[in-house]
Amino acid sequence: MASSASQQNNHSPSTVIRFFKIVLQKSLQHGTLKVPKKFSKKYGDGLPNPVFLKPPDGTEWKIDWTKQDGEVLFEKGWKEFATYYSLDNGHLLWFEYNGTSEIEVHIHDTSCLEIDYPSNDNSVGISKKQQRQKKKVNAEPKASTPSRSKRLKRTAETTDEEGSPNTQNWKQNANSEEETQLKMPKRRRKRSYMAVFSPGTKGFQALIEAKKFKSENPSFIVKITKANTSTSPANFQPSFYEKHFKDDEQPIHIRFERELLPAKVCYYQHSSLAVISAGWRHFHRTSKLQPGDVTVFELVNREDPLFDVHIYRAHG
Repeated sequence: MASSASQQNNHSPSTVIRFFKIVLQKSLQHGTLKVPKKFSKKYGDGLPNPVFLKPPDGTEWKIDWTKQDGEVLFEKGWKEFATYYSLDNGHLLWFEYNGTSEIEVHIHDTSCLEIDYPSNDNSVGISKKQQRQKKKVNAEPKASTPSRSKRLKRTAETTDEEGSPNTQNWKQNANSEEETQLKMPKRRRKRSYMAVFSPGTKGFQALIEAKKFKSENPSFIVKITKANTSTSPANFQPSFYEKHFKDDEQPIHIRFERELLPAKVCYYQHSSLAVISAGWRHFHRTSKLQPGDVTVFELVNREDPLFDVHIYRAHG
């Protein structure tokens, strides 16, 4: 269990400890992640349990961990995190730890660029119970840290001949990731993925039309942004999932232009996230969705879940 705030680390609470971890196939198969040995040795005794991973998309993921041969091992909640962000062999995770239960994490794919995070426009997050647990763990106020721009400015960039980090070197040096102060890959400028739905845009008009949809059947809306492309899952209201489905995973069919497309909806209780995962890529490509489009998923059959999809296009 978590140590009290007074028993946490002997380093200054304002110190930000940065380390990275390369995702390996073995980790994905086991559904766990080993934190670098040097971090575990220096800071593991004061690391709260659980911790809350905070990606840039505004979500928080509760992760329970254990120790294995003196190394911190992320377990419960990690598999859901890896699945949601489609982590793959060779992906790089950049962590920033400041002595509390909250750990910032940035995900970089094998091209060495930070990923486009799935949109989180349904204002979902951790449950109230988890918030109380987190508040209890963070007994002392979170120390102020330098702004991200200043921290990145102080962090050297490591590049290859083309000006981006050498991915092959990352994979070759997967066993030597233990340093906590390491060089940072070049970051992608943060984008506003929801700008396509700003007032006055075609996406905004499509959203207005979609909200006029009425049916006796339950339904939910998914707004299409650059973040929920064919390679990322699509979020929808977790309250819809909780009301109409029991298990954490539910096979469904999406009916589009008389074609039945198999898919799956998932619910991640640790972060109260509901997503369309398996099958979303095929549907996205088949329906030729573009940023600014709005889709309404209407549940027309509850016993053998079948959704009719209604698309309000922002472009033609």
